[in-house]
Amino acid sequence: EEREGSEEESSEEADEHILAEEEAEEAAFRLLDQVLTQEGNNANVGRVKLALKTLNESFDERTIGYKSFSSFLRASGFARVKTGPNGQSVSRIPNAPTVEEMEKRRRWQRIAVEGRRQEALELLGRVLPVSGPAINAGYVKAKMLEEDPDFEERSIGYTSFHEFLLASGLVVTYDSPGGKWVQRKAAL
Repeated sequence: EEREGSEEESSEEADEHILAEEEAEEAAFRLLDQVLTQEGNNANVGRVKLALKTLNESFDERTIGYKSFSSFLRASGFARVKTGPNGQSVSRIPNAPTVEEMEKRRRWQRIAVEGRRQEALELLGRVLPVSGPAINAGYVKAKMLEEDPDFEERSIGYTSFHEFLLASGLVVTYDSPGGKWVQRKAAL
């Protein structure tokens, strides 16, 4: 089975999707800040989520990358979740950064990730043969790790090496019983 990166999200479309998800996440954190201001400390987690959904009925932490509402709360950087006899409650962390400060930090982190992503694409371009037959994707990753032992696709926003390859726009991938094979698009 042959799959071109263009059949998946192109690199540009993936970037637009990531940006939209990040904007949705920041908007959700701003709403959380508003709800915590209204509810005060030790607010019931369920009540906080209900208040968020009241302000934005389409709110769902899973659509912005969180497995649970508690993980969304913790990721805000200003909310703390505690478990007590009456269930989970959420409070603002004393002296925590403001929502705006956290947005600025996350923006800088995204810029750093984008820089690492660009470096990884350049590395992929160096290790892929310019022409020739398809090669095993595991071999490509091993060559990348030889050149840069710190390479890790998850640290630049991809859930798998295959996802990274497809998003790169540089390769065509082939599935076979022997694994995934890649070939530089220019070599076709």
